[in-house]
Amino acid sequence: MTAFYIILEISALIAIIIVPLGGPKKKKSKSPAGLSEILVNENGYLEYSGTAREDHHHVN
Repeated sequence: MTAFYIILEISALIAIIIVPLGGPKKKKSKSPAGLSEILVNENGYLEYSGTAREDHHHVN
C-alpha cells in the first residue's frame, strides 16, 4: 500500500509539472491591412481623412 501512495504522489507531481508546460494556445491576432483613416495635418493635429491615400508623408 505504501508503494501505491509513493507511485501516486510521484505521478501527481509529474502531472503538476508537465500539464502547465503545455498551457493554453494563444491565437495570433490579425493585424488590420491597409492604411489608417487618421492623418496628421500641417499643424501637427490629427484629423480624419475623407479618403485613405496610399502615399506616405514625413512628419516633422
